[in-house]
Amino acid sequence: MIPIPTGVSSEQWARVEGILAGGRKPEPDDRGCFDMLLEKLRDDGGHDYDRDERIDGKGWAVFCRVARHWFTSGLYARALEAYGPYEGVHAPDGYTLPPMKIYGVIDDSVEDQVKTDAGGRITSTKGITATSTERAAA
Repeated sequence: MIPIPTGVSSEQWARVEGILAGGRKPEPDDRGCFDMLLEKLRDDGGHDYDRDERIDGKGWAVFCRVARHWFTSGLYARALEAYGPYEGVHAPDGYTLPPMKIYGVIDDSVEDQVKTDAGGRITSTKGITATSTERAAA
């Protein structure tokens, strides 16, 4: 497992900035996104990154889009190779969902039938016009 850097010095950022830009002109938010990404990986994402000042108050979607691009394109891994040597920590263990049972039901009622227990028509039945037995009889 590759350790996650604990900080970003100016010297280290200079080594990875061009890599993370991926052939485009580096954006002013790149360093903030990289710092936020490292923090999220180290701390198991306990911080809300929406409107974070490190990316000039932009929304969560900006951070997610940039981070996803770095991971899927391999730029993040390449940046870490060039980043070193660095002090790092291992990512926290992932969490496991508690034991649970999931139940489902198929609602084969006619669309216009009012569902008294739900207080009206259920949107999941919209478009269903007949049950399979009604279709077979037609």
